[in-house]
Amino acid sequence: MRKGHLTKKTKNEIILPEPDGDYRVGTTILTFTDSTRRDIASPDSNQFRKLYTQIWYPTDEEGDPISYLGNENQAAGFEELEDTLWMTRFKRIRTNAIEEGRISNSQLNYPVLFFSAGFGLSKNYNTLFLEGLASQGYIVIGIDLTYVNPLVTEEGVAINPVGSYWDDFPMTKGIDDEELGKKKLEMANRYYYADYCFIYNELNRLNKTEFFHNAIDRTRVASMGHSAGVIPSIALMEVDNSPFKAFIIYDVNIHADYASETLLFPKLNKTNSPICLFILEYASLPSQEFITSINAELSIFALKGTNHSSISDIDFIRYSDENNIEGISNSLNNLNKIITMTTDFLNNNLSESDIQQRTTMHKSH
Repeated sequence: MRKGHLTKKTKNEIILPEPDGDYRVGTTILTFTDSTRRDIASPDSNQFRKLYTQIWYPTDEEGDPISYLGNENQAAGFEELEDTLWMTRFKRIRTNAIEEGRISNSQLNYPVLFFSAGFGLSKNYNTLFLEGLASQGYIVIGIDLTYVNPLVTEEGVAINPVGSYWDDFPMTKGIDDEELGKKKLEMANRYYYADYCFIYNELNRLNKTEFFHNAIDRTRVASMGHSAGVIPSIALMEVDNSPFKAFIIYDVNIHADYASETLLFPKLNKTNSPICLFILEYASLPSQEFITSINAELSIFALKGTNHSSISDIDFIRYSDENNIEGISNSLNNLNKIITMTTDFLNNNLSESDIQQRTTMHKSH
């Protein structure tokens, strides 16, 4: 749901088109520390688990937009993670999100979306997508899963997933040692599931701050992930009475084996929350065995003409830098389709009345 035209720009500047929702977009950068958990994959054995996020939300304010990679320290830190070509592009991008703008008072509160990107992609590389959702009236929490996503802390420290503990776990590259693969996959499910649960519980604290002033609706929360970033969502689906009321999976090959205990992957037969699968050109349609294993309403969108990175900014940025008008148009059209179908699904399944109805039905069973 992006406007297809570009606004006036200075020389060599890459402008992200304005989202066409009812709201302007504000943003804030927050780091969460879970002092109850040691970070088992950190080289520092005394490191508590830290979670690095950027939150996009509806605002009515105008102002200067935040830089594409966050604050100045983060922008400098990304130079350790990206090659020179992409860094020169990222530095020239103009976003639409106003840093620390006040949350719009147009509604009493707003539903919440958790989102994590695929292996090797930062949440920031999905800014078009996340700004678009926020403009539609959602508070969107972009979460970098440490050791899955490349990230830079607020202080500018770069953490690269390549070569890390998780670099070769299943869902990214696969692994030769089957037993080690099972162990890592089971551990990853628990690890990143705990991340999402911790941030969800932190929403109660955030709501009490002057900045959020009870604008977060903790009863209407969806979990979303692209590629390897789907791990927390998959794990949450296997939990009875999860606080997450809808799940969206973008572009993951889901076959019968993934629904079997042999790979320690959830069967997805506990959640009663609606599930939506986006199948881009990269992935295969799920097997019938997988579909029948789901005890929830299932929507499947198979989008032709897309690719694995269509949900991210990568195509748009590359084509903009090359001044490829056709490529720009195609990348925006693909993103339009994904945002439109995403918001349609969310609007249908995160309404207060629909959630109350599903909760009642679940209790009656």
